[in-house]
Amino acid sequence: MTTTTTKPELAFMDLFSIPAMQIISFFLAGFFIPMASPELWQRVYAIKDKKNFRRSIILSSVFYIIVGFILLLIGLVIRTDIPGIAPDTSLIVGFSRLLPVGLAGLSVVIIYSSVSSSADTYMFTASASVSQDFLEKTGLTKSDNMRKTMRYSMVVLMMLGVGMALILRDIVDATFFFVSLTMSLGLLVLVLWIYPKINRLSVWLSILFCLIGVIVPAIVIGISEQLVMWAFGACILGVLLGMLVEAIRKVSGRSKNGLS
Repeated sequence: MTTTTTKPELAFMDLFSIPAMQIISFFLAGFFIPMASPELWQRVYAIKDKKNFRRSIILSSVFYIIVGFILLLIGLVIRTDIPGIAPDTSLIVGFSRLLPVGLAGLSVVIIYSSVSSSADTYMFTASASVSQDFLEKTGLTKSDNMRKTMRYSMVVLMMLGVGMALILRDIVDATFFFVSLTMSLGLLVLVLWIYPKINRLSVWLSILFCLIGVIVPAIVIGISEQLVMWAFGACILGVLLGMLVEAIRKVSGRSKNGLS
């Protein structure tokens, strides 16, 4: 509770005064990001069979929701206790304020260990996806050279990550940027679950349009939570355009067969 000259009010009640566009952006990000989370999908490349994969995905999803709810409560407590805290340092400063004196340093250890673990997971999943889903399927590498290919791809991805970290030095901007890029993968996962027979062109156009719909507004307008909306719209446009092109191809193919 915070006491003012007028009447007492809950400090976190101003969270409900967020503009509608921000609420929609955060909702879309929270809904689609888990579907493309490397922490979940690394099991695709590491697990031995579908049965264990399905079990691990279910258990991981449950823990994902639990941890997310706990972090939400922690964020509300920090926001209530320190209303004007900077977003970049909110977790570290908030934990330092809320934890006892002897455990204040533990928050820094936990946060940086989780960051290191997530970076390792992202690196493994990204290099495995590039090596197996792109380089191997396009014939640029063979399965016998997969280990070497993954090592090279890890080095390239690490260099790209360092470069992006030097460009996007604000942690909030970096979060919005990469969350918007991940939107395409999350949306595609949902589309493939609903309609598994979607054509490959729709997948490629969805990813391409998402890249354009995030990078161009980020340069022209700036990085904000609105990038999520741009990414969502671009992904849907790519999927619909791919389905339209595929339908036109089928109609033209039938007409040619009819004429012949």
